[in-house]
Amino acid sequence: MAALLLIIWHLVQFALQFHTLHFEFLKFTFLGLMLILFLTLLPTLREKRHDYSGHLSLRSGLRSGLLQLFITASVASGFMVIYDYRINKLWVEEYVKWQNQHGSEGFFMFFANDPSASPETFILSNTEMHLVYYFMSILFIGGFFSVLITSLMRDKKIRKEAAEETVSAKLRHSN
Repeated sequence: MAALLLIIWHLVQFALQFHTLHFEFLKFTFLGLMLILFLTLLPTLREKRHDYSGHLSLRSGLRSGLLQLFITASVASGFMVIYDYRINKLWVEEYVKWQNQHGSEGFFMFFANDPSASPETFILSNTEMHLVYYFMSILFIGGFFSVLITSLMRDKKIRKEAAEETVSAKLRHSN
């Protein structure tokens, strides 16, 4: 589901010409990726907590979240290969040119375009670097969200159990 939403998100960006004419909006489109990952991990981890009778450990939550994220990253990155090489060829290269003209530096663009390096030392093109960065960002950001969501769910359960134990201890003490 998350991969499908990410694919739709990129096609909407293409339709709105964020990848061809309006590069200034690309710094905000990453927020959409983060929102999609968060909103798709939340029900998955809630369901997993329900499967474990409300006792979802951090390890189990992270494991299920990362499994979902790996599948999501693989499918979405597969689409991005088609998108970058067939649908919207060289948009990453055009984005790098736009960034250089406007004096801004992107994170992955810097690694793919070290101005002090000679052209023979380039390992990856901008497009290839974008694909690697895209895959890894889904895993890292989603992994962070998995830990965060699982911790919040786990915390809530621990507090609830502690409150129940306190109430039962008071009832036993009063009898």
